[in-house]
Amino acid sequence: WSLMVQHTAQSLSTEGVFDYDPSIGDLEVSRFSDDFLDDQFSQTAWTLEGSVGNLDLVYTGAFLDRDVTANIDYTGYTNIGAFISGYQCEYLVGGYYNGLGTGYNTDYDPSTFYTFDPTIGGDAGVIECGTPANAARIENENTRWTHELRIATNWDGRLNMQGGVFFEDFEILHVGDFNYQAPMDAGFSPIDIRTSGTFDNSEANARGLLTDSTQFRNDNTRTEEQTAVFGEITLDVTDSLSVAVGARYYDLDYGFTGYGAWRYGNRPLFIDDNDPTNDIRPALTGGRDYQTNFAELQPLNVTDTIMRFTASWQPENSDTLIFATWSEGYRPPGFNRAAAQKGGQYNAADQNIRDDGTNCGNEVAINSNASGFPGYCLPYVFDSDSLENMELGWKTTLADGALRFNGSIYKIDWKDIQVSQFDSQNISILTIVDNGGDAEIMGIEGDLVWAVSDQLTLYAAASFNDTELVFVDPAFDIVVADAGSMLPLTPETQLSMRARYEWDAGNDLGAHWQLGYKHAGEALNSIVDTADEPNTMQDSYGIVDASIGVENYSDGWGVELFVSNLTDERAQLHINRQDFIERVTTNRPRTIGLRVSYDVN
Repeated sequence: WSLMVQHTAQSLSTEGVFDYDPSIGDLEVSRFSDDFLDDQFSQTAWTLEGSVGNLDLVYTGAFLDRDVTANIDYTGYTNIGAFISGYQCEYLVGGYYNGLGTGYNTDYDPSTFYTFDPTIGGDAGVIECGTPANAARIENENTRWTHELRIATNWDGRLNMQGGVFFEDFEILHVGDFNYQAPMDAGFSPIDIRTSGTFDNSEANARGLLTDSTQFRNDNTRTEEQTAVFGEITLDVTDSLSVAVGARYYDLDYGFTGYGAWRYGNRPLFIDDNDPTNDIRPALTGGRDYQTNFAELQPLNVTDTIMRFTASWQPENSDTLIFATWSEGYRPPGFNRAAAQKGGQYNAADQNIRDDGTNCGNEVAINSNASGFPGYCLPYVFDSDSLENMELGWKTTLADGALRFNGSIYKIDWKDIQVSQFDSQNISILTIVDNGGDAEIMGIEGDLVWAVSDQLTLYAAASFNDTELVFVDPAFDIVVADAGSMLPLTPETQLSMRARYEWDAGNDLGAHWQLGYKHAGEALNSIVDTADEPNTMQDSYGIVDASIGVENYSDGWGVELFVSNLTDERAQLHINRQDFIERVTTNRPRTIGLRVSYDVN
């Protein structure tokens, strides 16, 4: 028997952002608040292995604890926020909240719904706004337990089996405070859930005040608890041919609790013309309690069995293995925070939801003032998406072991693709997820290693993919690209090449040089394609890296001079249009450095 315990810890701190605004300049971006990230995690994992008779036993477990704190400039939200004027300008009154009542007014007149009260700044003829500088303060705590017990036979015959159980307990505690400078400058109070009975029974990670400028808070806990049973039977049909069939049954519970709280800082909730302040400092914090709104759906339970079939063939005295695989996969479902009864977006009497209370009916739109897309109904729950994968591959060693060539041809059917979208103008002020349609992926990939000589080794890898969105759910085609579009962030062609030359430099020294190149073809930036956020093609790019170095065999030290991105290529890794402002996530610019290493062994 053997026991191995591993512990990994990391602390990461970054400043700034990794995208730039081409309209401003190369590697330039406008930010109005400091962006930073502090990310710390530790993970302890253990593996116990042993045998009992003809049975091999393996138990593995792990515990992960990760804490992330980030500050993100949120000023861009001023460009798109549906109610941003309520935080930063003078001040919506009258028709808001259905004439100071509650709930959404389904027959509102936009010309009177948004009525300004230009009196607070002292000039009744001017609608004044405060500073648009906003920031989001995000705190996440992630814990994850996993346990797996696997038992495998090592019989001498042609039949062998393995099976086991798997358990996972996963939790994310999230607090996101959205901090607006204008209300604080005007002297308005931040949110305080202790002043509202809505949150008396809310499961909360934060109840008190965190900053003086917080006008919106997301405070929620996401949990996943999964138990799975799996097994596989392998039969050696002949000395060269083996077939295997495996299955995995899983039972997954997904939970979502917490609250969303807000105070439209500058917007009066009650008007009293006899009050000289016009009641512009509202004392109320509004919001929704997800534990209440999703009570009948908690926990969201999913059970299913996924399968895998594999056949492998290796001729006798051959260094070539041919295999074929069919397998299934999935991603779990989840809740949409925006689909909350408190917001009036659903009315069961109007049959806006199906009988099971989870998904929207195709024929009924949510209330017209809750969506800019008539006919679209936001579901409480988005479903799992699933994969079916078929693959034919090979692993081969040639030229007396000097050449290795592996590859595969595959076809993937992706059903009920989960698509996330943030559109505060038309759908919700919260990010939503819905199932957008189906896609098909056909491709071939391979990698090659060739030891040309004792000194020179060549490496190459390539993939070619043909992707297509073959079906778009009519209920969500307002957001998703048209059928026939390629999938995003999936270039048709990707390849990499590398050459490494090593030689003996004398005096117990080894030397080397290395030259590498990687290429990615053009790719679509997003599966989302709307009038405000049209998708676009990202340019192809090629990146060259080079290095030269020496190492001391006996003392264990090494020195290497390297140049990353030798030609200073500006790759378009991702084009995003968050806040309707186009920015480009790119690679590092040309970097020249010296790397020093020491082998303690």
